[in-house]
Amino acid sequence: MKKRGTKRASLQYQFIMSINKCFKENIDKKSLKIQKRKGLMTEAEERAYNAKVWSYKYKNNLIKFVKSFISWLKENGYYNEYKYAYELDSEIFSLYLRDLRLNKRNTYSTMKTYESYIRKLEHIMSYTRPSYCFDYTSQLEPVKYRNKSKIRVYSLNKNQYLQLMRNVLYKTYNEPTGNDLGILLACAFGYRSRGVCSAQFRDILTLDQIKEKGEYKEVFYISPYDVYVRMKEKGGDIRYIPVVFRWQYELVQYIQNLQKKHDLNDNYYITSLSNKKYTKDGFRKQVRKRLSEIGVRVSVPSSSHMIRKTWSKLMLEYFKKHPEGLIREHTKYFKNS
Repeated sequence: MKKRGTKRASLQYQFIMSINKCFKENIDKKSLKIQKRKGLMTEAEERAYNAKVWSYKYKNNLIKFVKSFISWLKENGYYNEYKYAYELDSEIFSLYLRDLRLNKRNTYSTMKTYESYIRKLEHIMSYTRPSYCFDYTSQLEPVKYRNKSKIRVYSLNKNQYLQLMRNVLYKTYNEPTGNDLGILLACAFGYRSRGVCSAQFRDILTLDQIKEKGEYKEVFYISPYDVYVRMKEKGGDIRYIPVVFRWQYELVQYIQNLQKKHDLNDNYYITSLSNKKYTKDGFRKQVRKRLSEIGVRVSVPSSSHMIRKTWSKLMLEYFKKHPEGLIREHTKYFKNS
């Protein structure tokens, strides 16, 4: 834990150094998650999975949390009591959480996020410094609230999910365009609202085309139709979603026929059929409108995320029933990371 040229590294440096070690770009979280649920990981691989930092945004949030915690230690006179990260315990983190709640009046959901950061830091430090024992959460006292109610995004059930797609097709006479086509894209491939607006015709590829791009490691499941949808995730990660259902394949064919019909190049956006993107707000309004038409009332801004959550459940069910298409080469990315 020592920094070169100094007697010991500061607490802040110890944490940030370990966080940076656990951050690695272009790792497919979805395939690793499936493997963990199936119990196919070794104990060492599971420790690495729990310690991984998957996005730039999450890494920055962790570092910001660490800096805030170190500042609190200094302001309250605790800093000189702890020289190394393994000396910290759940008691000091409980005091920090209690102080955040009483003085800053954070909401319940914010405090639960802070608790998750503490658990993540424990995994990170235990993985990067295996010769030391880190115990941040064994006796961590959660903040008590009288009212734990909060706005959250629920997933649709399967009937509502299918009813939404049927309603879109009925309203558009089986020829959806614009935000209605975006809803079907979200249902088929789990797009976020931003991803729907930026989806382009060039994002539909075969496996050979993906290999030409040098991004084969991001294909975690073999598509029976040899068709994949390229999706840019948060943090700049690239993911290829396999087309596994017949209706997904028919939607892809419809999109490709639209391109031919209007003689559009690959750089055009699918939902706008032009070089101009649709807005996220416009897409979300259309989602709320279509959901209200089938009797689902939503008031939260991220109502489109309800579709993504349902899609992920359906895909996980499919992967569990058809494990033969899973690529297990991803475990090599844990080595020397």
